[in-house]
Amino acid sequence: MDIITGYTGSPHVTAEQDRDINIGIFGNESYVLQTGSQLTAEVSSNNEIKVRDGVIMHQGCAASIKKNTYDSLAITNGSQGMKRVDLIVARYSRDPSTNVESLALKVIQGTPNENSPTVPGYTTGDIQSGDLVADMPLYQVILNGLNITEVKKLFSVQGSIAELSSNLYETYIDSSTKNICIRFPKNRIQICVGSINVYATLTKNGAGYTGVSAKITQAEFAKPFKLLRSCTVTPNDGDWIIVLGKQMKESGFVQLRLGYFNAYSNKNFWMDYIAIGTY
Repeated sequence: MDIITGYTGSPHVTAEQDRDINIGIFGNESYVLQTGSQLTAEVSSNNEIKVRDGVIMHQGCAASIKKNTYDSLAITNGSQGMKRVDLIVARYSRDPSTNVESLALKVIQGTPNENSPTVPGYTTGDIQSGDLVADMPLYQVILNGLNITEVKKLFSVQGSIAELSSNLYETYIDSSTKNICIRFPKNRIQICVGSINVYATLTKNGAGYTGVSAKITQAEFAKPFKLLRSCTVTPNDGDWIIVLGKQMKESGFVQLRLGYFNAYSNKNFWMDYIAIGTY
């Protein structure tokens, strides 16, 4: 084993090691990071596109355009009456004779066509496997005749670790009841758990005894649902009561219908619940 982040008395950290660390954090895909202008493209003319500052992570290989600057890319003239699609890529390359590596923006010119121009091909490559070229597509440049009509973004922006963590789930706790709701922003799913105190009187009904709740305390969820899909209610240990039915609203409980084999008079029952839906 070789130490990476430590002093050894001589230079020892390699680009391959650094890329492996980045792959462990960001994955082996290619992203623009959430910093600077995030490689925003600007059409300066029909022959020039400026790509603003930012940082990319391309298969673990990091590269940047210096803050408050841009890279200028030349676009070859379009043709009257023809359409064309060019591709802007971030190209990793390694010189096989010197092993010198670089990562720079490049325009891959497409083939003109009257109606349906195709997107030019690019080299996928695998940097850590030793490939000499690996392209990361950034933009499609669409030309109609002599004019650039659209610059279409192809990359994803990777948020910070703090942002990604906050996007996994959000927790809300009612300070008075301690009931909890957990929200998952990506899918808009919400799960609420907690306890309610149900007051009810049960009277004779056939072979058993039934009744509806006269009052429910702690009936509100910590956060309301937009659509409540299901709610399961179970009595606490020691309460041999049966939940026969329930009336709900998006913000909590309205009424419970209870049953048992004996009569109860204005008895209160503690019950636990788990509710699932979307928000």
